[in-house]
This record gives sequence, structure tokens and C-alpha cells, in this order.
Amino acid sequence: MLDPLALLQRSDKWFLAGGKGALYAPPFPQHLLSPGFWDECFFADIRLEHLFTVLFLDRRGRGCRAETRYLGGTPAGHVLEHRVGDSLLRETRAVLECQAWVSRFELLSGPEVDLVVWSMPGIRPQEQGAPHQTVSEALIEENGVAYLWETKWPVELAPDRSATESESAEGSSSYGDPLRLGVMVGADGSRLGAHISVAEKHDPSPIYETSMLPELYHAGELSNGARFDPDYAGWLHLYQAYRLESGTPLQVAAAVGLSESQTKDRLASALIRNGVEESEQRWREYLGSVPHFVCENRYLQAAYWNRWAGIRLNTVDEPELPMSRGPRPENPELTSSFGPFVTEGIGFFRNFITYSSQAMLREVSWMRSPDLAIGILDNLARAQQKGGHIPGHNYSCRPPRDFYHADFGTGMLQMSRLHLGSVTADHVQMLKAYAEYYDSRRDYRGTGMIEIYDQNETGQEYMTRYQVASETADQWDQFRLGGVDACVIHNAVCNALSTLDEESGHFYGGLSAFPMAALVTASYDPEARFFCDVLPDGRKSPARPATGFYPFMAPGFPMLLERPGPSALLEVLDRWLLNEQEFWLASGFPATAQSDSGFHADPTWRGHRMNCPWNGRSWPMVNSHLVDGLANAARWLDPELRFRAGEALMKAVMLMFHDGDPSRPNSYEHYNPVSGEAAIYRGYDDYMHSWIVDLVLRHVVGVQLDDEDGGHRVTQGLVLDPLPTDADFECTGIPFRGQSLSVARRGEQLSWELG
Repeated sequence: MLDPLALLQRSDKWFLAGGKGALYAPPFPQHLLSPGFWDECFFADIRLEHLFTVLFLDRRGRGCRAETRYLGGTPAGHVLEHRVGDSLLRETRAVLECQAWVSRFELLSGPEVDLVVWSMPGIRPQEQGAPHQTVSEALIEENGVAYLWETKWPVELAPDRSATESESAEGSSSYGDPLRLGVMVGADGSRLGAHISVAEKHDPSPIYETSMLPELYHAGELSNGARFDPDYAGWLHLYQAYRLESGTPLQVAAAVGLSESQTKDRLASALIRNGVEESEQRWREYLGSVPHFVCENRYLQAAYWNRWAGIRLNTVDEPELPMSRGPRPENPELTSSFGPFVTEGIGFFRNFITYSSQAMLREVSWMRSPDLAIGILDNLARAQQKGGHIPGHNYSCRPPRDFYHADFGTGMLQMSRLHLGSVTADHVQMLKAYAEYYDSRRDYRGTGMIEIYDQNETGQEYMTRYQVASETADQWDQFRLGGVDACVIHNAVCNALSTLDEESGHFYGGLSAFPMAALVTASYDPEARFFCDVLPDGRKSPARPATGFYPFMAPGFPMLLERPGPSALLEVLDRWLLNEQEFWLASGFPATAQSDSGFHADPTWRGHRMNCPWNGRSWPMVNSHLVDGLANAARWLDPELRFRAGEALMKAVMLMFHDGDPSRPNSYEHYNPVSGEAAIYRGYDDYMHSWIVDLVLRHVVGVQLDDEDGGHRVTQGLVLDPLPTDADFECTGIPFRGQSLSVARRGEQLSWELG
């Protein structure tokens, strides 16, 4: 049996998480070799600074610089070795489910070592910044030092469109209510002293020289005392002294909670056992809760398990975490706290974002438990606003913002077919309100096309697609555009409701035909052989974004076989998607055709490197759509396309590896479609903005739900129809209506078992 955790072993990655909201994943760590967690950490969407480090001292109380080696590890734990004088120490780091960060120190050789645990959050009494964060209380407890970390956001804020870590507080100067997070740091050894003091701002480097220890630590003793001034702007220094002896490891932990008692309990839980062993056990349990996929193709196998790791790294499951729902929620009677969900990524993307939630709903529906998928749907229902739209970004203490066109229907329908009874009446009502929003508020000039108002709404900025509608589109000005992708989303939502809504299913089945008809009458251009956006004056757009292929993945795709017809659809694929001069580039599919006047394979727009350009970069989100579209065409349009669909899947998967190395999978925002170079400059690996598990299980393993066209029927509602990928595999533990499905392929032989 394959060990998925061993497969995740890396020496070039440092991300750690407990799968509940606590995370250590600085994009570019400055203090990776310093003991503890001095680089940024997160609890849900709350940033934490300088949780703790450890300073080594000699018996005279002088600092000893360590020579450190980072040995790598898995998402369950990382190992470092520190040489301190004549002593060699091993540090193992982990982040636990109990919302705690742990460093376990062992003396491997040499004399005992004195060490001081140092935490240094900031005090910022004046309301400023976005967000405003400060310590409001601090004290020495019997088993640690504790402080209250407050985070609050301006009520009105001009959002930062660069997708980076900093925001400017333009707009309202008033702030909302703070989220108060308890933080407590302690260790499982005998504490030799504790001290709290406030200091003026200084260099925050985690070294002896910047600390207060030259004045506080003498002859092996730490001066005890606590002085805290919440009105003084500076750093809060919290120190605790311990001794590390041979044969007695010391485990240091920082825990967070939404109440004082919760914080204390979590710290105690983190220290009561070997945190690293606990983390590894929980990771193994998690990886055992998903379908077990073993494949002779190392790229498919590594991409599959790397995606499951990324999902756990970015999962938030904190039942009391509040949801800031906006002024007019659609369902005010629903609870205003978050259910479990998957954030879009680390840093800036660490919140509940609907554009990635549509992808995560597809992915996590394959877990044996539907709880995480249910949590995503619950959050969509809770966040939904009057009129049916759902804010794109949703936070714990920041007002929600923006809107994204997103397909929640396909994932919800898939979930209902895999886990009977998992979709509730509230979920269906949410989807109905969402469909009504499209039908009543977004129908473009009565054409059936769905209207797009700005480049943010599609999650796809900076491309010619919008500039042809408005020359100032890339300045975040509004415009009007009938969008092909939005039209496909409306079809998918209505199609899902035709099955999920018992009372009005027939109505939504009829309604789902309108966007498909619009794609034929208003969008399809027979001369260009492309599905085009519709411009404000009614003309078909000359831009060639990859969204022009999204109709191929629409649930209503069979309607297109009648009109424009099979030959026309094949021409679209041959002219554009399968053309090596347009979209079928060497390493990946670009989001904009290569012949476009604004095309750049490197991340350049108007001569500037951008953070999130879509004018030629290869985005895994787009690749997921295109693989599905080509696979759909292979099953409904022309079986000869099956091999091209298999190639497309492998192209999308193999793009997501450093230097083509199957032992180094990644998942960045975007890539160079020619060279395959990832957007490493962004630092956002494990970006949950696509579906990978879903592609593997539906197209490599071939699990098709309620597919009537071809394949091997296993039972009612389940057909196996794998695409040709020239890779033998075995996949066990696939959930299906309370049963477990196993599928294996050896050469041309496909076998399965359901029980």
C-alpha cells in the first residue's frame, strides 16, 4: 500500500497546518531557520505575528547563536538541527488540530542548554491600518503567558486589487467590532521564570541582541515581573525560561481560542502529549478518509495526493468563528458563524472566497464524509444577500465584499449523488435565490446571456476580453458585457435545480435551456468559429479568451449538437483549442489565445509585471474547465477526441511540478504556458483555485455519475468511463450512496467492485 504522507516528504517546502484553521505557511519566510514560529502564522483569516521563538543562552546568561540545518519533512511536521556550542539539538515543528503551534526540542549530544521562549506581538492603541491589530491584555499564568489579540477592520475600505498582503484604509475612518483572540504560550517543562515588558518599536529580528535578555537574564535566572501598558505603541515582550536536559525533551506550544477557557484548554491539550506524533497520526487519519489512489504514472499520483494535502492545509473548521454577513443577509435566521470550509490559499487568500469554493465543493464531495462539503454549502447560504447574490470574499471580522460568477450547481448536484441526503432544503433555497438573481438581475438585454459588470466578477483580470468592452476596464471601471462563462454557469445552476428541487424541477429544466439558446443565437460566431462574449452594442466580441470553450463543459452541451451542430463544434476545437498556435501550447493552456494582440506568456500587462494577469498565463482554474470541456466533447461529440482529452488532462497535471520533477508537485496561481514556469514570485503555493482530485476521479478513474452515454454501467446512476491516459491504477474507498467503490485498470482490463 502506498503511504501518502511519505509521498509528501519535501526538503524545499515548509507549510504546516492542523486542518482546523491554524497555519504556518509564510510565502517567503525570513526566519525559517530560527527556532519556533517567528514568521507570520494564521488562525482562520486572522494574522498572528511573532508567536514565539527560542533563544539559547549559556550559564552566564549570554546569547549563543545556533548553526542550523533545515531538514524538511511533511505537512505533519518539519525537522531542524541546531548546533549550540558543544550541544546538538533537534527541533521538530508541527501545527495541531487543537489550534496550536508546537516545537519539540531534544538534546542529542553535549551539555544541557538554557533556553528562553520569547513572544513579541505588537501594541497599536490608535486605530489605524487595515486591519488594525493590537494586544489589549497580557498576563503571566501558572502554565504560560497569555495575551488578547484584537483584530478589526474599517467599516468601509477600498479593496486592494493587487492581491497582496497590505491594504490602505481609504474610505471610512470608523472601525467595526474587533474579533478578540486569546493567545497563550507555554511549555511542558519546569519554568524557571517569566517576564512581560513593553518596548518601543525596534528591529524585530529573533536574536539575543534585539531582545531584553541582556538586562533581564543573569547567572541562569530570569528576572520575574509583568509590566503592560495597552496605551503605549510598541512591542510587547513575553519571556519564559527553561532548561533542556539530556533525555528530557521540551515541548513549547502557542495555542489560540475564542475564549479564555478555550485557549487554556487548547494549550493544555497541545502539551499533554507528543505534538509531532499527534500531528502525524491525524494527518494519516485524514489521508485515509479520502479515496486511496495508486497509479503507475507518478505525476498523476503526486498531483492527486498533493491536492488533498493542500485542502487540509487550507481547511478552517472552527465552530464559533463568526461570519461578518453584511447588512442584508438573505436568510437572517441562519446562524452567523462559519461552518467548515477551504480557503482559497494562504495570506491574502485566507478567507471564504466563492470563486474557489465552487472548485473545492467538487473536490471535497469525494471525501467519505460529506461534512466539509456541507460546511461549504452552509456558508454560501449564510453569506447570501438579499436579491440572491453571494459576496465573493467573506471574513470573520471584515465586511464581505465583491461578487464572483461561480457554479455552485455542479458541485452540489455531484454531492447529492455521492452522499444521499447531504443536500438540505436550505442549500436548495440558496441555489434557487442565486438562479433568480441571474434571471432577474443579470439577463443581458433580454438575450439570455448573463451580464458581467467588471473584470473582478469573473475572477479573471487584465485581458483583452474586457478592454474591447471598455478602454478603462483594467482600471477597475465598470462596463457591460454578455459573458460566455457566466452564461454556462447559469445553465449549470438551473440544471442542478432541475434535479434537486422537487417542486420546481420542471421549471428549472426549462429555464436551463435559455442560456444555451443564447450561446447559439447571440454568442456563436460561425465565421470566427468561436463562442464570443457580446459587446454593449450587440456585436460579438473579437477577443479570444479560453472562456469561449466553456460551453463544451456545460450540462446543456448536448443541445449544441442540434445547433450549431457537430461539425461546427469540431471546427471550434480544431481552429482554437487543439491549435498549437493558439491554445495547445507546449506546457499549458493560456487563458487568452496566443494570436491575441495583448498575449504574453510571461506575467506582463501593458509593459508591467502583474500579480494576476489573464492575458496569456496558464491558470489551473481554466485548465480544469478545458479538460472537462474536451472530455465532454469526447463523450458526446466524437469518440476520436478521447485521446486528445487524455492528453489535455496530462498537460494540465504535468504543468504543476517544479522543473518537471514528479517528487515536487505544486499548485500556484498561474504558469507560463510555453516554459511551464510557475508564478513563484507570488509565493502562493497550494492555491485552491481549480479542481484536480475531481479530474482524476472522473476522467482517469472514470467515475461518471448518472451518465447515459457510453462507458461501463456499474449500477443505476454510476458509469465507469476512463479517458485513455496510458497509466494503470487502483482506486479504493470511493464513496457512492453509502457504499464503497473500488476501481482498477491493468492494461486494457477495467475491474470494479461496489459494496
